[in-house]
Amino acid sequence: MATWNDFVTTAKDRKLIRKSLDAVVMIDDIEADLLTTIMSATTTDLEIPSTFKSLGWHSDEGLSWAREVENSELSAHGSVEAVRTDVRRVTHTLSMTCLETNLQTLGLQVGVELSGADGSAKEVVITEPSLPDAREFRLLALSVDDTDFGEIYFGKYFASAKVTGTTPGAWSDGDNAQSYGLTITAFKDETAGFSVCHFMGGPGFSGLREAMGWEPAAG
Repeated sequence: MATWNDFVTTAKDRKLIRKSLDAVVMIDDIEADLLTTIMSATTTDLEIPSTFKSLGWHSDEGLSWAREVENSELSAHGSVEAVRTDVRRVTHTLSMTCLETNLQTLGLQVGVELSGADGSAKEVVITEPSLPDAREFRLLALSVDDTDFGEIYFGKYFASAKVTGTTPGAWSDGDNAQSYGLTITAFKDETAGFSVCHFMGGPGFSGLREAMGWEPAAG
């Protein structure tokens, strides 16, 4: 027999409650090699390909993830609930408000792929198309939290991504920066065979691996 306190002590673990203390979103060309790890092969340090370009600072609302599941349901005479349910599709999206004005944020906002060689030393002219290019790219979002064992890293990777919504910010001299609101949707990459991949690593993960439910690592 166990008291409630004895039971709860083993059923709950505060060390496993995570926050995102900081985060960054990066994009890469759709032709780039698929990402298979965010960690160094020899250490517990991050190792991200240099081809990824950061979107920079984003608002303190953070990164908002959505996972919408669409079901098909069959009803039957005499049943008060569906007698069969099938998942038709799952849609993953990321919504964020970028605060930096750079090649990546401007290009995603207006729907054109910009080059660092565009324009002159004193000016660049960006002509916005009537319909934005259906540009696909790879996206990696990283966040970090702290643990008693060191940093723990979380990654979410869209193998193929597109901008499916934008929210241009206001121009003002108030407390809000000129911003670029983006909604980015994940799509299945035919080569990869998936749309979204999750990563978790770092010294914090190594220290908490077994507490989270994984078996002891070999070696």
